[in-house]
Amino acid sequence: MVEPGDPLDSAAVLRVFELTVPGSSVGACGGSVPPRFTRDEVMERVGCAVALRADGTVFRGATTGRSCPAAQKGATYAMNELVLDSVGFRSWERGFDAAGTKRWGTDTGPYVFVRRTPLPMPMASDARPVTSGSARADR
Repeated sequence: MVEPGDPLDSAAVLRVFELTVPGSSVGACGGSVPPRFTRDEVMERVGCAVALRADGTVFRGATTGRSCPAAQKGATYAMNELVLDSVGFRSWERGFDAAGTKRWGTDTGPYVFVRRTPLPMPMASDARPVTSGSARADR
């Protein structure tokens, strides 16, 4: 889930969720209707949120240190680097054991997810005034 961030800390925050019963939706994406989940069917992966910072029209961010717990293939924590833009997003997640040895994840780069629908046009009410630097918000 991507939601607005605190303007002083980040432009947006990507929060990570997982299914409470992981095998419950195997094959669901192959159906004609995309799967939808209730709040009871998902749980947030606490410590795995990524603060995204604007870099022009691109948003970039990464997990912090060992804050994102993981338990697959001998890993104790995961690190994720994200890039979000108008084309889609790229996610480079890797798992490490307590000694810092990589236990899973690609060596060659991120997974790439391409948008299937165009970005919505921003509404005038979505605009935020410029308040940093020497720019004046009343111009």
